Amino acid sequence: MRPQHWLHPADPREIREPSGKPPTLQIFSDGSKSELGVGSGVSIFMENERVHELKLKLDAKCSNNQAEQLAIIKELETVKTIQIKDDNPRTAEIYTDSQITIISITKNSNHNNLVEEIRMHTLQLQRDNWEIRFTCIKAHIWILGNEPADRLAKSTAPDGSLKV
Repeated sequence: MRPQHWLHPADPREIREPSGKPPTLQIFSDGSKSELGVGSGVSIFMENERVHELKLKLDAKCSNNQAEQLAIIKELETVKTIQIKDDNPRTAEIYTDSQITIISITKNSNHNNLVEEIRMHTLQLQRDNWEIRFTCIKAHIWILGNEPADRLAKSTAPDGSLKV
């Protein structure tokens, strides 16, 4: 991403912590890199029902962090398309086990292309009255919503899934 597309330093880069109220959308992302390949998994829940899932196969040169960041980008793009009831608050909580990604989003000096894209999508959603929160969760402790994302990220066999 070229510097002219970076967010202005005054644009928010805050990571909002969980408020205690359940969000309208619970969004789980995972990235996986193994000898089978590199993949991303996305699982989105609304009112405890899975409403969207996606898996992406990435080039073998990609890192686990890149897979996680791409999953978050796809989640944020999907939030824009999900129809919610008028009486539901426009809140989405993104759960990731990538502490590196969460730290990167808040660092003004990090202009990694994927990180900048996460920031842009988050800011666009906030301007559309969405409250976006990021939560770091422990990996592999069997959190209900994270298991589908983990499974999708690890299922990188070439089976017609979107390749990025």
